[in-house]
Amino acid sequence: MNGLFRKFFAIVAAMFVTENIWADPTPNVEPDRAMLGAYIISIHDLNFGANTFGADLWIWTDYENPRLQPLKTLELVNAKSATTTLQNTQQKEIQTWSQEKIQGTFRHSWDMTNFPFDRHNLSIILEEAQDDMGHFRYLEDTKNNGYAKDINIDGFAIRKMTVENTQRNYDSNFGDPGAPATSSYSQIRINVEIERISRILFLKLHTALYVSFLIAASCLFLLPQILKIPQMIGSILSAIVGSLFASIINLRAADTVIGRGESLTLVDRLHFVTFFYFILLGLIAMTVLVTRERWNIEGLYRFSRWAAGIYVVSYVAVNALLVWGAVS
Repeated sequence: MNGLFRKFFAIVAAMFVTENIWADPTPNVEPDRAMLGAYIISIHDLNFGANTFGADLWIWTDYENPRLQPLKTLELVNAKSATTTLQNTQQKEIQTWSQEKIQGTFRHSWDMTNFPFDRHNLSIILEEAQDDMGHFRYLEDTKNNGYAKDINIDGFAIRKMTVENTQRNYDSNFGDPGAPATSSYSQIRINVEIERISRILFLKLHTALYVSFLIAASCLFLLPQILKIPQMIGSILSAIVGSLFASIINLRAADTVIGRGESLTLVDRLHFVTFFYFILLGLIAMTVLVTRERWNIEGLYRFSRWAAGIYVVSYVAVNALLVWGAVS
């Protein structure tokens, strides 16, 4: 009987040892967490040509695990250049509080499609560069984030600021033999929405354009003179070409303000519409010249008045629709 009991306990012991051999030696452990917040004290040097902007801000972290150093393992993902000053760390019971000031130039792809009624969402992206999300995660500070209300951005106003907790996924384990083929790292995105408020800029950029258009449109009232003096077509075409040339110069001047880009801005669209109307006006004048034997003076007077009205009203309507689409 004693032998049977010894065999039974030996089998049980062997099963226990086998189960422990095949068990996962690394139990599920919650990743470390650190709360991160930001306060922006300045936004400056908006460079549309270089696709950058400057910003000065304070960031801070609160965490419990003393092995963590979140501000030292943090990466400014979209920074072109950055310096860190005024670092401070304090121990408060079981919590560690660290802060530092960052002055940097950050990359941003400026979308000037609706210029000069443009709005932009400037982002500063902070990413953990050492531990993946299985070991470390950020939490956003929902109470203390903000920005200085006296920030002055020439021509712009800040509409809101948000801090977003997100992650960045990579199709690589960066050569870590003990890690999965892909990896994820915790991110905090600081978003600042700004809107251009310099409405007078629209008038500065388009006054010459609209004056040129009105000069060209007035040529419609000269069409009846073609019946009396066919050479009048030369004066009409000269006025149209002069207006077109002035509009082209105005567009080039606007490009120096906006900066060259691949997308069509509102300024570009308004100028191209005006160019089309100049071409249309030239075609109308040439048609009247070619078919002048079929016209009588009264009929041409009526045509010129109606054509001028439709020409101007349709132009104003198209411009209004384009501007409304940019503003809304």
